[in-house]
Amino acid sequence: MQEKSITFLTRYYPPSLNINGESICDMVEYLETNYPNVKCNIIHIDNQKTTTGGKQRVPKGNLIKVKNYFDYNSSFARGVKMLLDGYLLVKKAKKIKNTTYVITTSPPLLPFWAGWLLGKKRPRGFWALDLFPEAFKAKGVLSEKNIFYKWIIKKTYRIKPNFIIALGPKQAEHLAKDCFKSDKIETLLLPCGFFEDKAPEVKPHWYDDSKIMIGYCGNIHDAHNPDFVTHMINHIDPLKHKLVLALYGDKSPSVIDYAKGKEGVYLTTSIPRNELTFIDVHMVSLLPAFTHYAVPSKAVSAVTMGNTVLFSGSKESDSWELFKETGWYIQDGENMEKEVADFCHSITKEEILVKKSKTLLISNKLRSMVTDTYDYIGELGS
Repeated sequence: MQEKSITFLTRYYPPSLNINGESICDMVEYLETNYPNVKCNIIHIDNQKTTTGGKQRVPKGNLIKVKNYFDYNSSFARGVKMLLDGYLLVKKAKKIKNTTYVITTSPPLLPFWAGWLLGKKRPRGFWALDLFPEAFKAKGVLSEKNIFYKWIIKKTYRIKPNFIIALGPKQAEHLAKDCFKSDKIETLLLPCGFFEDKAPEVKPHWYDDSKIMIGYCGNIHDAHNPDFVTHMINHIDPLKHKLVLALYGDKSPSVIDYAKGKEGVYLTTSIPRNELTFIDVHMVSLLPAFTHYAVPSKAVSAVTMGNTVLFSGSKESDSWELFKETGWYIQDGENMEKEVADFCHSITKEEILVKKSKTLLISNKLRSMVTDTYDYIGELGS
C-alpha cells in the first residue's frame, strides 16, 4: 500500500521569491518537524523568475517540478501561461495516489482545472490566496454576467473540498456561503504574512527616533490604490513624520516618480523584513472591489512585528476585521485625501503606543490560527 501524503499544488515555491510559496514552505517545514511521518509533496512550476515579494528560503519537502515553458512578457503571454500552468500542475498531481491535495489559488485558474480534472472522489483542500476569476471581475476584465466568467466560476467551485484554508474569517465565510454554498465545510484560518523575525541590533540608517515613521512597503498592483500613497506624500509634515516607501508592482512607477525629491520621503527599492519593525504605521490598501478576493499580507506582518496599520479599503475586509484594534481606517473614496490629511495632522506617538500595546494579543491569536491549521493538516497526513 502506498504511504499517505499531503500534496500541495502551487505556481511558486522557494527558491523563487514569492510570499505565497513561502507560506507553503513554512507549513511544510512545520510538518517535517512536528509530523515527521507525513510526506509532503510540492508540485510547482520550476524556475520562476521573481525578484520581489518574499525572502530567500531553502525549499522543504519532496519537490515535483513542472517545466516552465516560458516567462510572460505581454498580456497575451500572461493569459496563456495562466491557463497552461494550472493544467500542467493538475495533470502531474493526478499521478499521485493515496494523497490529500491542497490546491492553492496560484496560478489563478488552478482551482478551475482541479475542479474539472481531479474528479469528486479525491480528498482535497482549497487554500485561498487571491481568488480568481473573481479578481478579473474586480479589475474589470470580465463582467459578472459574462458567460465565460459564469462557466469558470461553476467549474471552479463545483466540487466541495474537505476543508478550506482562508486568509481570514471574512474570506472564509465568503468562500463557504457564496462560492461553495455550504456551511458544512471544515474552515481553517491561515493569515499570510505571519513572521516573527527579530529586529536587527543596529537600527537602519533611515530610521529617525524623533519622528513618527510611516511606511508603504510592498506591492502596488491591480488591487491597490496608488492615490493613498500620493495623498500621504502630500500631507506628511517633515518636521513630525518620515515616510518610507519601498514599492513595486504595475502601479508603482508613477508613484515612485512623484515621490522623488519630496521632503520627508525616503525612497528605496526594498526594506529587509526584519527592519520593518522600525516603521510605526504601515499603510495597507485594498480597493473595495477586491474585498474577500485578496487580503494584503502587509497588515499581518506589521502587527506580528508589534506595529500598527493604517488601512484604506472596505470595513468588510479581513485587513480591518482582524486589525481594527491596532490601526486606523481611511475610507477609499472621494474623501480619502481629507482623511489622510486629518490623520497626519492628529496622529501622535502616544496614540501609536496605545495601539501598539494591543498587538501582542492579536499576534497570539494569529499564532494560534497558524498552528491550529498546521496541526490539522499534519493529522490528515498521519
